[in-house]
Amino acid sequence: MQVRQRALVAAQAAAWARLQPLLDELLDSVHVQTINDAFKNLDRERIDLIICTLAFEDSRMIEFLQAVKRTASTASIPFVCCRALPSVLSDSMVEHMRAACLQAGADALVDIAKLDHDKAQSVLKSAMSACLPRK
Repeated sequence: MQVRQRALVAAQAAAWARLQPLLDELLDSVHVQTINDAFKNLDRERIDLIICTLAFEDSRMIEFLQAVKRTASTASIPFVCCRALPSVLSDSMVEHMRAACLQAGADALVDIAKLDHDKAQSVLKSAMSACLPRK
């Protein structure tokens, strides 16, 4: 029996509602809504990937990313930032966010806010394939 990869998904409720059906076919996931809950799960679960939305816990995504990357036990976990829902950010601002995320140690920033289910799932799958080892 092959063990499915597991992602910690750090997202507010609305973004989770968008991401869950996209991810269910791809991997197992654990949803968290706060940084504290994220680290509790990182300490007790096998996590292969972190997916974090831009507006996670009052827009603390970068703070969470930096905390993950400076913690020895979690620093090597691939981290994908995600814009899951339309927001006040322009496309240009999202590109600036992408640069900030990459500089802070993220493996990618995917923008699926305006994509239909199939295209969004394809974009997520591609990003995950790029940063996860094949099992």
